[in-house]
Amino acid sequence: MKFWYRKSFLGYLLSPLGYLYGFLMAIRSFLYKRGIKKSHSMPRPVIIVGNISVGGVGKTPLLIALYQLLKQEGYTPGVVSRGFGAKSKTFPQIVNADSSAEFMGDEPVLIARKTGAPVVIDPIRSRACHYLLDHFSCDVILSDDGLQHLALKRDIEIAVVDPNSPLGNGFCLPAGPLRELPRRLRTVDVVTSSDKIPSAFVNIKTGKMVDLTAFSQKNINAVAGIGQPQQFFEVLRKFGCHILPHVFPDHYAFCSGDLELDNHFPMIMTEKDAIKCETFATDNMWYLDIHCKLSESVKKVVLAKLATFVLKSKIRCVK
Repeated sequence: MKFWYRKSFLGYLLSPLGYLYGFLMAIRSFLYKRGIKKSHSMPRPVIIVGNISVGGVGKTPLLIALYQLLKQEGYTPGVVSRGFGAKSKTFPQIVNADSSAEFMGDEPVLIARKTGAPVVIDPIRSRACHYLLDHFSCDVILSDDGLQHLALKRDIEIAVVDPNSPLGNGFCLPAGPLRELPRRLRTVDVVTSSDKIPSAFVNIKTGKMVDLTAFSQKNINAVAGIGQPQQFFEVLRKFGCHILPHVFPDHYAFCSGDLELDNHFPMIMTEKDAIKCETFATDNMWYLDIHCKLSESVKKVVLAKLATFVLKSKIRCVK
């Protein structure tokens, strides 16, 4: 929806519906705060990594970086996710590095591969959390997305925003990209952008890695089934690639026929898309490997709040 990211007649035309949507979301939040709608608490701290807009803003790379930070600090984190796009019929489900992205969802499988963490998917996140704690020795729960899933109580909220267009045109759905009113950002613990750092191109079939100049001044097929494909294309252009863009819907389930093109140029995609193409990948298919760098302010807030939670837990045990 291009009009979501600029001031336009269509956006203003739909704005009454956007204000209504935002108002309804505010009422829903009020009902949870007052206890009229039930919110489930967990015996371990819950950290939500989410956003108030639709589309990809880099939540998953940031969550992976956060997991790595917590491991370094001596914690044992586990991850829960809704498992968007998963074809599994039963929940909760444990996701590991060998799981099928088609049945478990692309992002949970990517997280499991990148971290080695126990990952549980379930549309009912409180149930996913209980299952995680029952089957694994975790002392922190990371929720991939779920800022609006208020049925799960949280101890830390991290809202990830797009640095290029944090609020789009400023309207809620369907007039704009926002799932909540902008003032929601004032209630979270941290507002940050995902500082994504490309590291290499990786061959999907062989695992071979080449440096970021490998496709400079070459024609490539740029494939994207993500929320913000243009951002990915711009990154490739920065490395000198002459791109032929191929855009698919977010979380698209690729099949071999989708990528049978009339040319023989190298094909480059995101790692999230690549895990859905492994079974039919050719030697000419690559993904851009990236990692996220956490800001010092994010680290400080998260670790301080976790330390407070641990201290309170010890005090309760002594009493």
